[in-house]
Amino acid sequence: MDDLTRINGIGKKTAGILAAAGIGSFADLAAVDPKNPPKVELTAPAWADWISEAVVLVEAAADAAKLPQGPAAGDGQGAQDPRPDPGGAKGGGTIADALIVRGPRRGRWRAGRKFGPEPVTIPVADLSLEEIGALQSDPHLSVSETTVEDAG
Repeated sequence: MDDLTRINGIGKKTAGILAAAGIGSFADLAAVDPKNPPKVELTAPAWADWISEAVVLVEAAADAAKLPQGPAAGDGQGAQDPRPDPGGAKGGGTIADALIVRGPRRGRWRAGRKFGPEPVTIPVADLSLEEIGALQSDPHLSVSETTVEDAG
């Protein structure tokens, strides 16, 4: 069961109502026919918006699953996680690679953060692979990569 409250317009109560109707995951919601949605006790469900956001989350999860995974813990090899070492591999001046994210004027929630028209810089090391995938695959967000240099 996924946290449907990650989708704009779905709160805890709506998520509970959807779960009672058999929609408990992003994949369940993505599979709903917007022209023939299930009958639920909601005032004005935004099926088309919810479905499109669920599709993005399902695709982001599928993309994240395709990324190389780190080796098993304790095998002595370095991780294959594509995120950079926050201190730089050789202790150089790079703090972390970062994403710069801009959202629509009305705002957009992704990866536990709200994005509006003002750019938000997030160190990649602060994000999970799933969050990176969700940000990069969201058509409502503008995402670019940058490097943050150490001032000292």
